Amino acid sequence: MIRNPNLYKPADKDNAFHSAPYEWWYFDGVFDNGYSIWTIWFTGNAGSRNPEGRSLEFCLADPSGCVTQLTPEFPLHETSASTKKCDATWGGNYVRGKYPKWEVHYRGDGVGCDLVYENTTQGVREPPDGCFLGRIQEPRSASYWTHVIHPRSKISGYLIVGDEKIPVKGEGYFDHQWGNMNLYEAFEWWYWGRIYLPKHTIQYFDGDHSEKWGHQRFKRVWLFKGTKPIDYMKDGIYTGASDIDVVPIMRISYARNLVQTFDGPMISGTVTHKMKHMVRPMGMLGMGPEGSQPPNYMAWVCECSAKLEIDGEKVESVSNNIHERSVWYHAPKLTMI
Repeated sequence: MIRNPNLYKPADKDNAFHSAPYEWWYFDGVFDNGYSIWTIWFTGNAGSRNPEGRSLEFCLADPSGCVTQLTPEFPLHETSASTKKCDATWGGNYVRGKYPKWEVHYRGDGVGCDLVYENTTQGVREPPDGCFLGRIQEPRSASYWTHVIHPRSKISGYLIVGDEKIPVKGEGYFDHQWGNMNLYEAFEWWYWGRIYLPKHTIQYFDGDHSEKWGHQRFKRVWLFKGTKPIDYMKDGIYTGASDIDVVPIMRISYARNLVQTFDGPMISGTVTHKMKHMVRPMGMLGMGPEGSQPPNYMAWVCECSAKLEIDGEKVESVSNNIHERSVWYHAPKLTMI
């Protein structure tokens, strides 16, 4: 149970540029008209050895699930990023703002967006310095990974499709991450996402560390009621996968159905995720350890049916949410109990 939500609240500088070997700003969204987006703005990369690299990835899925994916790169002199707040400009594109409002502007080859994210939950980070792995505070650890999240926002604005503006409204997510640790060296696989309920929001992370970290399970669940976090669990989530599809050439397997069981002090019950379509197609995101197979990463839109009891209140709802999966190409693990 969280007694003081302000203990977890990020400051403006937590969403700013930290000059880390890798860093990114990530936004996604599902809209009432069936469109969805996934976009990430990089300095360096999760496996990059070039911290001066600047790039972004923009994925836009139409209601049928057809995805347009663009991955432009930018010379360093055409980019800027504030060290005081979220304000990153890549060419004529930008992400900027501070709690509770953020703007995303992108123009690509026939697609893009002008979107405003207005937080409906408090942002959170792990105190005292936001690190999920390692430590930034002195004495600093050799490796660290930091994760600052804004789990739920109302989104309004426009998508650009075929050079035409489409007005949209929906819900989505924003986070900022930085570190010097290659995530694909730290984790063997993970499922990550969130569940939007009428009065509550759930943010989850379920996976295994890599051999380097002893294959230990890694679980995190943030639970919000209204704007405030009310619980933060490091256990109590169990994920099972079924209806498996395999892409033989790349040896990628993925589940069209996930059933998550929650068993914590304030939350219990199940959420069933049924895949609708990809929003970020399967493929590499970053690089694996030298000499290894690259990791596979994908994100998709699911219809989530929740049957839960939260802090003594029965909650049943259906919503469309995005979640992601990362796993090594050769790893067969799908059922994770």
